[in-house]
Parts: sequence; structure tokens; C-alpha cells
Amino acid sequence: MSFTNGSSDTINLDLGSGWEGYQLNGTIKDLYDTRNWVNGTFHEGPDDGNGSFLEDDSNDVLNWTFGSYDFNNTNSMSGNYFNSTSDLALTGTGNDYLELQIEKVGNFFDLDDKCWWNSTFKIPRGKVIGGDFYLSVYPHTVDDLANIFNLEIYINDEFIYGIGLYTIQLLAGGQNWVDLSISLEDFLDNSQIFPNPINKTNMNITVQLRTLTNVPASVGNKMGDRERIFFDNVSLVLQTEVKPKQIGLRMNNQPGSNIDWGNGTVGQISSWTTSPVKVKFNSTEVRPPEMGGYDIEFITDINLYVKRMSTDSHYQPNFPGTNFEVKNDSSVEWQSYTRVSVPTGYKETNMTIEFPEDLNITWISNAEYPDTNILKYSDNSTLGILKVSNFSETPDGFWWVKGISPNYCSDLNIYSNATGPWVLNSTFLSGDFINITAKITNSPLISGYIQQTTAKLHIRFPNGTIWTGQTQMQSPDSSGLIDFNYFQIPSSPPNYEAGEYEVIVTWNNSFSNFKLNETGIIYKKFTVIHESTLQPDQGISFIENVIDDRVINIKVTFNDKKDNTAIENALVYTNFSNQIHYFSEISPGFYLFEFNATEADPGNNTLTIYANSTFFVNKILNITVDVVKETLLTFENDFFTVSWNQNFIIRFNYTEKADPGIGINTSAISIDWIGAYYLNQPSIGRYELICNTSSYSALTLQSFVISINANNYQAQSKLIRVQINELGSILELFLNGVSANSNDKITIELDQQINITVKYLDSLSSNHLSNSSVTIIGGQFSTNLTENQLLEQYTIIISGVEFGQTIDTLSVFAKKDNYDLQIMPFLVEVTEKQTEIQLFLNKANKTSDPLLELPIGTTLNLTIKYTDKAGNHMGGSDVQLIGDDFTEDMIENITLKQYTLIIDTTEDLHLGVNILTVVAQGTNIQTKTINPRITVRRIFADISLVSGDLIINIETGGNAALNVILN
Repeated sequence: MSFTNGSSDTINLDLGSGWEGYQLNGTIKDLYDTRNWVNGTFHEGPDDGNGSFLEDDSNDVLNWTFGSYDFNNTNSMSGNYFNSTSDLALTGTGNDYLELQIEKVGNFFDLDDKCWWNSTFKIPRGKVIGGDFYLSVYPHTVDDLANIFNLEIYINDEFIYGIGLYTIQLLAGGQNWVDLSISLEDFLDNSQIFPNPINKTNMNITVQLRTLTNVPASVGNKMGDRERIFFDNVSLVLQTEVKPKQIGLRMNNQPGSNIDWGNGTVGQISSWTTSPVKVKFNSTEVRPPEMGGYDIEFITDINLYVKRMSTDSHYQPNFPGTNFEVKNDSSVEWQSYTRVSVPTGYKETNMTIEFPEDLNITWISNAEYPDTNILKYSDNSTLGILKVSNFSETPDGFWWVKGISPNYCSDLNIYSNATGPWVLNSTFLSGDFINITAKITNSPLISGYIQQTTAKLHIRFPNGTIWTGQTQMQSPDSSGLIDFNYFQIPSSPPNYEAGEYEVIVTWNNSFSNFKLNETGIIYKKFTVIHESTLQPDQGISFIENVIDDRVINIKVTFNDKKDNTAIENALVYTNFSNQIHYFSEISPGFYLFEFNATEADPGNNTLTIYANSTFFVNKILNITVDVVKETLLTFENDFFTVSWNQNFIIRFNYTEKADPGIGINTSAISIDWIGAYYLNQPSIGRYELICNTSSYSALTLQSFVISINANNYQAQSKLIRVQINELGSILELFLNGVSANSNDKITIELDQQINITVKYLDSLSSNHLSNSSVTIIGGQFSTNLTENQLLEQYTIIISGVEFGQTIDTLSVFAKKDNYDLQIMPFLVEVTEKQTEIQLFLNKANKTSDPLLELPIGTTLNLTIKYTDKAGNHMGGSDVQLIGDDFTEDMIENITLKQYTLIIDTTEDLHLGVNILTVVAQGTNIQTKTINPRITVRRIFADISLVSGDLIINIETGGNAALNVILN
């Protein structure tokens, strides 16, 4: 198959009557494209208008760069670009071209004085099959009559061609453009120029003007002041292996798949019921006009799969009739089973088999001896005809014929235009356009209708499935070139898959008299790579404060940039410490490297991480690890108990861990203590911190952090806790001027007062604590004491009446901010007024002996004196005398300050002992009682014997008469 860009090549496959085609598969081989790879038309637009010496257009002109080398004497050289407008004054042809010019100095030219234009580019192709180099030259100023100046061509710094300026002028016939054509056939095996494959090489072409010898003054004075030529239309036309996708090769608009350079596959699934089945090959690659067109040629083996639409009763079990097998870059193997039946009454002695002239019969056997090849008994001398004379006596049955024919798929090319023009390529970035072309060998057998045939392009995904959306059918052009429609490789799902694809182009000829005999298949592979992202785990590219004896995990993720799928089995490594360290894949797309800080220097260590994967764009990432020496931060104490407004000292050391004797000097110390402090460094690495607690409140637990750091050392911090207690205090209690202790009791009478005095002192200085809160609480009291700053004490006076007659527990509470609370409890007993009672009986003081004996009929004067302890009369009191059957109020005599009651012993008392009770009581005064015992007797009388005897003798049971007379 062959065609040019913009055309196609078509194969027509004869389907035959009663058959339905359902699949076309083809292989493509020997896929070559022939095209120019150098943009040497120089259509750069307007030039700078200056074509003089010392002013050359050394900047790139369509990827061409000017350079020069001057040896010994100073010879000015220039290379200028002229466009079609400025050219009219020089050549009058209206061309765009480049200049090479060497100026004479004095009358001298030096050996190896040279100037050149150079272009560098890539050719994304496989093996170079053939090639030519073309350029047009205009000898503008040539005084060289001995070919001292040479125009030279170099490819990849290898000399290709040289021609003297005088010879060029002769060829041009003066100042005219002359076309030079240089065959590259002798250089095809030079790996320096054309490596195999060529796609990995940076190609460069140099067009150079060079002085071949020193020109002495005797010769130079006969020459002009310069040698100057123009050149244009530089072309490097190469025939190279190409992959189907690079040129957008399509079969029936189905894209081909790459197998390798020059090989691929095509395929199409459809339904064909009419003949012919067209297989069209074309290329979808579009090239810029200035790069010229291209030719595609390849060989394709096409398989058309068909099924019988109606049954036939004559069959050979397990044989399909006629079939063929063709593989990439191999011949087509045919076999055919034909039923032979001799009509009744006739005898057959010869049989002629006609077949295409390109088919080589290798086997024939009859039904009688199916395992015996009788080809040697047949006449195979005429192309396309086999005469079988050794005919079986019983010919009826199936005959088996086998043969070999060429694979017509001869070339498959794959192109890309990622940089502009279509170029052979085997590797594509998602989003690139791909163009696949194939070539069908245009033999005389098919040349008359090759454009009516069709080729099928199949593209096989890396997972082995066919990319049905890019299956194409295309017809070849008259040369057999098939140009499939170009398409874009998806840059997002669906069909977004990285890996190795396969282009398969199949072709067969359904227009021959023998139907599908000419066939072929060719396939090539191409690779689709995706953009990738290499990211540090959690976005952290700077890892701080890694201790120098630690091993840390450095993790990166390597993902597809578009769909974020993990890139597995990638080669991820870093060259840290001049050694290659490989990351291990711990989960899909997640790579881990154990960084040993012992191998690193203190400070920032930058790891350049490389992530490479066959089917993804390689990435580089820098991660910096800040390695610090391990340190120790030690404290004498990290918990302090301190009183308010007092200082405390924290002593700590900051040293190297490996050698604690080496102190670390630094001023980068952070202390978040809000109070006053002072930091001192007695020696290197030894620190003292003096803090004052006055900015905090007492009775609080405070904490603060000391953080310390030094360049290239491990930072350390420590939490310090401080229990701030209140200042100590002393409470002294005085009750009515008498010092009292805790729980002491004071007793007062109800009408008395209690003077409570408190001294509240600092425990250290014994100074008076002024403006304190001193309160007495207890019973019904909650009262503040009044400060007397002059006496430096707190005082309150409370009347006993305020208490009432009771016993109360009172407490003195003394508190000042940031001083501890002092509490002093004491008891107050308030009693009624203490009294004394005196008993007078008939004016005799009988208090201590309240007994009196009286004869009946006499009166008793009972007097009570009721006084307080001081002897004061308790006037207005209730004083009563209580007897067995009476209660009498005693009468107060204010003058005599006493209470009196006159008692008639006859009326108020009875004979015998009378126990009386005197009760004296009053409001808020002590009740007193006394119990006088009054004995009332009869009147004493003497009985004397008037008559009779003092002794009476009487018998038991007798009577005696006594007569007693009382007067």
C-alpha cells in the first residue's frame, strides 16, 4: 500500500455471493514514510534591512543559528537573512534565503577560516532506509578560480558533501540559483549519522563556507574583497520506519495501532453483505506547507472474516473451505478445500487449477489420498496455472490445495505533530495528535484497482482490547499509500490510558478474479505517556529539626496528573551523598525512603528526587531536610513552691547529647514568664534564670515554657511549674486587753462590754498588715473590725446586750491580698448580773446559818438584802417568801435598801420545823434563793410535883391518876 499525504489507497475485497463479512483485521509491516525533516525555506518574514559585515543575524532563523571561526588574520564574516523583498536588489528572484560571506583582510585569507549556519532537530522515527539532501545555492560574489573556498555539508558533525565555489559558479552559469542533490545512501550504515532507531538522537545539519588553504598576498591581491553565497530550500528527505499512530494511519477511518517501528495492526468490526468490501488506507497527519508533503508505503495483510448466509450440503467436516493466515511481515498461507464431483458417465483425466500469479502452490492432495502431496506430479510451470494430470480414479470428494502468496502490507508509519509538522514518532503525550499511514505493495496484479480496495485500522489498547472508536477503513491511493484520519490521543477519560498501544492494519483484495487472494497485515507499536505529578507527602517539602541520629520516612506520591491515579512500579530514587538511594513502593503510587540523618551534614540537606515511569513524564522534586545535632536540656528542678512577690532561681544546662560536657552557646532563648525575670549565663551552655512572682496571684499554680535553640542544633523546651503561695501572716487576739489563744473563752455579764482587739502581722517582718479585711463572724455577728493605724491594730467593742444571755463561738478572720488567711475562734459567755443575798432573822444575820427557833405566838422579822457583787441594792426586784401553804411578797424598803416581811408564828407557821424559801429575782439579774428553817415551839413551862411521890409503883395492867395543871 502506498499513498501521499492527503490521499489514500483502497483495496476492494470480493465478498462473493451468499457470504456476509463481519470483521476486517489487518497487519501492517514495512511501514515507511518519506519526507523532509528540515525547514529550510526560511520564510521568516521581514529581515532587519542590514546585510553588512559585522552585522549578522546570529539569532535563530526558523531554528537556524549562525556561527563563525576566524584563524590568524582577522577576516570579517557574516551570515544574514534576506527576505523576498530585500532579495530583489541582490538576486532579483524574490527568494527568502541565508547568506555565508568571508571578507579578505589585506590580501590574505587563512586556512580554516569558516562561517556556517546550523540547525538542530529531532526525527521521531525508527530505522533510516534511504535519504537525500537538497539545497539551492546562489554564487553572488565569487572570485575564487581554484576552488580555494568550499561549501560543505555536515550531518551530526560528520562530513557529507563538499563543493568548491568556482564549481558552483560553473554549474549555475554565473549569478543564478543552482539546485544541488546529495545522495545519502553511502551513509545509511553510519551510526553516528543515522543511529537505529533515530528517534533518540538530536540531529543537526551544518551548511558551512570554509577556506581550504592559506591564500598568500600574491594570489589574494588578484581576488575580490569577499567571497559570498546565498543558500535556500535546504531539505533532508529521509525514508524511515514509522509507527502507524505517528502518521494517523487509518483503515476505513479506523485508527491503526503500533506494534513497533514499521509495524502495526488495523481492524474493523462491521457488516458487509455486498461486494466489493472496500478497505481504504489513509493518513490523517497534517504537515505545514513549508515542510512539504510525504509518501507512505507499507505492506498489509488483510483478513476478511465471513460467514455463509446459506448452507451447503457438500462439506468436509471441520474445514472452512478456503482460508488463509497472514502475520506481520510474513507471507500469506492459503489452503482451500474444493469438492470435486464427476458427472455420471464421464471420466476426468486432467484438472486445471487457475490462481493468481503471485500465489505459489505448495501442496495438492486428492480425496483418495488426502495425506499425500501430489504436486510433483503436476505441471506448475506456468504462473497462475496448475495442471494436474495424475488424476485419481475416484476423484469425487474434497481436494486440498495449499499455497503461499506475498503479504501486501509493506509499510506502516506513525506520526505526531506535537511541535508543528507531522513527524515520525513512537511516543506520544496524552493530548497529542497522531497520524497513521500504511503502504500496500502496488504490484501489477492489483495496480489497476488498488484504490478501490480498503484497509482497516485497528488500535489495540495496552490491556489488549480494541479501541473501537478509532477503528478506520481507508482506501489506498494509486501508489498503495493509505492515509488514515488523524486523531487526538485523549487527555482525559474515557479512553485515557497510558501504555504501549498497537496499530494493526489489515488489507485484502476483493476485486481480483480470485476474490480475496491478495492480502496482508502489518502492525506497529507506539507508546502513550501521561503527564504526572510528583508531590511530597502532605505537601511538606521542608522537614525541620531532624536529629542527627534519627531515621525519618520521606514519602512522595507519584500520580497521573489528570485523573490522579497512582503510578505503580515507578523507579523513584535520589542521589543523596553521591549514592543512589531507591524509594520503595509501600502502596500504589506511594513511595518511601528511609532517610538516615547520620549520613547527612548538620544544616539543610536537599534531596533531588527523580521519579521515572515508562508510560509517564518523568518528574523531579526537591525535598530539604534540616538536620540538627541532638542536644540535652537538663534542669536542677522543674517544680517550684514560692511565696508571692518572692524570687526563685532556675538553673539549666544546654549541651550536646553525644558529649554533655560540651555546652552550647545561644541567645535564642524564649521564656514566656510574664513577670520580671533576669537570664544569666555563668559559662557556655550553663544558664540561670531568676524570676519574680509579683505579676501573678497567690494560691495559683503557674506554668511556663523555656525554649532554647541554636543554629544546627536540636531545639529543646521544658515546662516549668510554679506553685505560688500566699505570704505568711500572724494573728494576735486580745479580749478586754488580755491576750487570748484559739478557743479561749471570755465571760461577761449582760450589762458589760467586750473589747476585741486583733493584731494582723507579716510573719517574716512582724509588720502591721494595713488595709486588711478583719472580720468577726459568729452567732448573729458578721462585722468588720476598725483599723487603728496609729496603734497598728484592729478593734471592735461589743455590748453583752448584743449577745444576750448566751454562749457564742466567734471567729476572727484576717485576710490581705497575697497573704494567707488567719482564723482565730474564741468563746463568749454572757451571763445575767451576779448578785448576793443576805438573810436577817429578827435583825440577826443568819445568812450562813439560816436557823431560828421561836415560841409560838411570837412574830418573826425576816429581812433580805439583795445586792450585786459590789453591794449595790437590787431595787425593783421580785422577792418572795414561800412556805408550805403560802407565798408572800416581801416589802422593799428603798431607804434601808432591803426587803422585809413580818410573820406571825401563830398564823403563818405551825408548830415544829418550818422550811421556808426566799426567792429574789429580777430582769437580767441573777436569781438567788435561801432557805430559812424556823422552828416554832410551844411556850417553855416548868412542871413541879405538888403532891405525891416522884416514883409511882404500879402493877401491870394497873392505873395511876396524874393531875397536871397548866397555867
